[in-house]
Amino acid sequence: MATRVAVFDNQPIRLKGLTAELGSCPDFEIVGFGTSLEQLQNFASSDQNENCVVLIGGSLVGEDNSIIRQYVQRVGQSKIILMTSSTQVGNAVKVLEAGAAGYILSTSTGEQVIDAIKCVARGEVFITHSLAMAVINAMRLASMAGRKPSALRLSIREEQILKLLLCGKTNKEIGQRLAISEKTVKHYMTALMQKMNARNRTEVVLAAQANLANQSSNRDWMS
Repeated sequence: MATRVAVFDNQPIRLKGLTAELGSCPDFEIVGFGTSLEQLQNFASSDQNENCVVLIGGSLVGEDNSIIRQYVQRVGQSKIILMTSSTQVGNAVKVLEAGAAGYILSTSTGEQVIDAIKCVARGEVFITHSLAMAVINAMRLASMAGRKPSALRLSIREEQILKLLLCGKTNKEIGQRLAISEKTVKHYMTALMQKMNARNRTEVVLAAQANLANQSSNRDWMS
């Protein structure tokens, strides 16, 4: 099944190039595109956003990343990739903290953009290679600061939800898998964010990955 992709960029020439490049890839299906915030917001409110990777140009988002937060809150999934010219680690961290799942540079090749989309579609976090290590370290330090991973205790249901989250499942998909409502999943997600000192889904995933690496033998945390 082809990965559903939408592209939004306020530079028409770049938008045309990206949609042509991605549209020629048999692994992708272009389900939306536009050059304005209004078009992005309309897409977020439509049925087309279902399980869709969204590539957004950095100049369309702005510095406060509120557009990313609003999209994730409305859609309930984090499959946004920001394409930007900024190589600042701090900026990348803020974008991921806002809820994006990918951060790539506007100088990326077509092959690199395709790799990023495939990675995010699998439920993983993608950061342009030249910044990846510095950004991951910065986010891990921030998410782990002030707490001891070994002290973390999760309920059986929280463990189930976290495992599905690590597999890239959306709230809706998690609810279907566990036979609970999407509202109930959101309730557990809030509890997970509080327990893991995380501000969004991306930080929950990063904190979970860090704990799995450092506490793989700790059955009290996650079996």
